[in-house]
Amino acid sequence: MMRAVLVLALVAAGLLAWDRALVQREEAGRAAGLRIAPLLPASEREGRSVAALRIETASGESWIYGQSNGMWRCLNWKGAIANGVDIAEIAARVVNARGMPLSDDPARPQDYGFDVPGMLTLSLHGPKLDLLDATKDRLIALDLGRPLSSQAGSFVRRHGSTEVWSTDLDVSGLLGRNDHPREPPLLERTLVPMSWPGQSPRIRRLRIEREGEPPFDLILKERRLNSDEALAGVAPFEWLMRVDGRESPCVEILAIHYSAYMVLAEWGAIVDPALYPRLGFDKPRAQVLLVPPEGDPLNLLLGGRGPSGRSVVLDSVSGLIMEIEPVQEAMLFPKAEAFSGAALENPWQAIVEHPSRGKGSR
Repeated sequence: MMRAVLVLALVAAGLLAWDRALVQREEAGRAAGLRIAPLLPASEREGRSVAALRIETASGESWIYGQSNGMWRCLNWKGAIANGVDIAEIAARVVNARGMPLSDDPARPQDYGFDVPGMLTLSLHGPKLDLLDATKDRLIALDLGRPLSSQAGSFVRRHGSTEVWSTDLDVSGLLGRNDHPREPPLLERTLVPMSWPGQSPRIRRLRIEREGEPPFDLILKERRLNSDEALAGVAPFEWLMRVDGRESPCVEILAIHYSAYMVLAEWGAIVDPALYPRLGFDKPRAQVLLVPPEGDPLNLLLGGRGPSGRSVVLDSVSGLIMEIEPVQEAMLFPKAEAFSGAALENPWQAIVEHPSRGKGSR
C-alpha cells in the first residue's frame, strides 16, 4: 500500500513538473510575442537629424515647424515664433518611444482612437523638408490614438499602417492650444521671443522713446557692497534712470517689474506683414530698446492700428507685427514719471507676480 502511494506521489510530481514546464514555455512564448521594441529602429535613425516637425489633424489642418533666421517658427502660419524647447522635447519623445504591437489589423481602430476627428499625425523631417510634400525627407510619421488607461502613454500606429502599438509616447500635454483653439499649437505668445537673448539677466538697459517727449534710459548697474551690506542681503545691483546724460535713482521695484513685464507681455494677434507700409512704422509713435548683457538688442516699435483697430507693435528680432491690447500700450511704452517717487501705481506688479492674470501676461 505504501509503495502504491509513493508511486502515485512520484507520478503526480512528474505531472506537476511537466505542467510547470508547459506554463513556462507558454509564458516565454508570450513574452517573445510581446517583446518591447523601439517605434523607430536604430537602423532608421542612424545618421539622420530632426530639422522639422509637421502636425496634421484628421480634419485636414496641417502645421509645419522649422527654423528660420535662427528661430523655430510655424512656417505655414504667419511665420509665428514657436516654442523650440517643446518641439525638441516632442522630437526626443518620438525618437525614443518604445512599445509593443497589439494587433496587425484591428476590426475597430476607433476603439484605439484612430480614424476619429481628434486624431493627430506627427511627422519628423530632416533638413530637406518640403512644405507641399508631406513625405519629403521624412524620418517617421505616427498616428496618435487615445491615451492608455493604466499608465502614461498612448496607442500609436505608423502612418499608413494598420498595426496598433501600445507605447510610452505621451505628447498631449505639449500640444494643447488652451484658450486659443484657432491658432496652431506650440506657439510662443510673447512679444519678446524666449530665445532672445537666452541668458539671465536678460535686460541690462531699456531706452524708452515717446513721440514729443525726451527719451530716457533705465540702467541696471552693479552695486559695490561692503561686508555689512552683503551680510544684510542688500541686492548687488541697482536700477538708475538716465535723462539728458544725467543719472539719478528711481523707484527700483517699478524698474524691476517693468523689465520683467517686457519679457512676459503677450500679443493679441499676428498681422499680415504685407500691411507693413500702412502701419506707420516709418514714424513710430513710441519705441523701447531692450539691451542684453551680450548679443544684439531688440527694438519694439509702436505703430498705428491693425485690422481689428488695436495698436500694432513691430519686433525687430522676429520681424513680426503684432496687435496688443489697449491697456498694454502705456505698460510697454511708459513715461519717465512712471518710475519716480511720485508714481501713484505699479501697473506691472500683478502680471509679473501672477503671470496667469489678464491680457498681456504670459
